[in-house]
Amino acid sequence: MDRVVGLGGPQSGQVFQQTLWTGHKPTKRTFEMLCHDFSGWASESELLAHIRKLDEQKKAKSKKS
Repeated sequence: MDRVVGLGGPQSGQVFQQTLWTGHKPTKRTFEMLCHDFSGWASESELLAHIRKLDEQKKAKSKKS
């Protein structure tokens, strides 16, 4: 997968990229996971597991409504 790494803090462009890449509202934990992935501290499979967990939480929340 091709990824774009921004410079500096979580600026609006980076938040927008994060939302597009994950398909979810940006959270602090997701931003941390992306940073860890970009720096090599987390594997791509760990990042994808985090995103799958967000998907499951979103589905569970929508079922309650």
